[in-house]
Amino acid sequence: MKGKLILEDGSVFTGTLLNNIKATGEVVFNTGMTGYQEILTDPSYCRQIVTLTYPLIGNYGVAAKFMQSRKSFVNGFIIGELCLEGSNWQMEGELADFLTRQGIPCLYNVDTRAVTRKIRSAGTMKGIIVPEDASKTEIDELFNVPIKKDVVKGGKIKCYVLPEDLTDELAFALIGTFHISGRAEWSPFEQAGFLYRHLQKSKKPIKALAKDLGLQPKMAQLYADTYETMVMHDDNDQSHWSYYFEMLKNNSIPQMNTNHPELNLIDTLCEKIQEGKIEKANKSVFDLLLQVMD
Repeated sequence: MKGKLILEDGSVFTGTLLNNIKATGEVVFNTGMTGYQEILTDPSYCRQIVTLTYPLIGNYGVAAKFMQSRKSFVNGFIIGELCLEGSNWQMEGELADFLTRQGIPCLYNVDTRAVTRKIRSAGTMKGIIVPEDASKTEIDELFNVPIKKDVVKGGKIKCYVLPEDLTDELAFALIGTFHISGRAEWSPFEQAGFLYRHLQKSKKPIKALAKDLGLQPKMAQLYADTYETMVMHDDNDQSHWSYYFEMLKNNSIPQMNTNHPELNLIDTLCEKIQEGKIEKANKSVFDLLLQVMD
């Protein structure tokens, strides 16, 4: 079925409708070469009609592992060529079937670069997806539909009951997946608490957890090891974090602790950290301590 994308300034872009579903929403674009399923299931695109500039979409199918949330939140999908038979060792289905199951209006065989140039020059605007023979009345009705902004109405929330005198810092580390006190960013100590506790209670690999926090897997593992060392030495003082981190970051110290267990090097340094006997939390200080204790 032939269809078209109409922008609120009157611009029209024709194509083929995958399914006879109309749509209204804010038209935006994405220039990524891969990741179409991630885009479709990214909640940040909620209520938007997403245009992809890469010419061939659907060539590697879809798979559950690429879902960013429980379902797709986009209001529409505008693409160039739709690949109907994907090929990839990880694929579990075709993109066209996924779009139909999710109820996503899709217009393909569109000059998506022309759409993108229009949005880039004129600014983001409202648009609709309709069949080619849609009447003026249908078009006007769709343009009159407001784009909902308050999309989160309610739902189940997981809650934790914590001691009244627990500090915000430790609460962050204990809970891991929630923000409190209006703070939008986690400190390394808080990220480490998240990693440590999730590694303890789930089978999710460190690589996946690292991605959640925007960390490299090697750094994420160091964070988790550092937090574990603090736990093992009964230290929950966030001000000590950088000392423990620099101690384990210095590869010579864990290596020497393994090669010479009789020195109890890690335990000794942890005691010094808790007693405030280490001058600074940096590599050079621990190198000097290592030389003295060698």
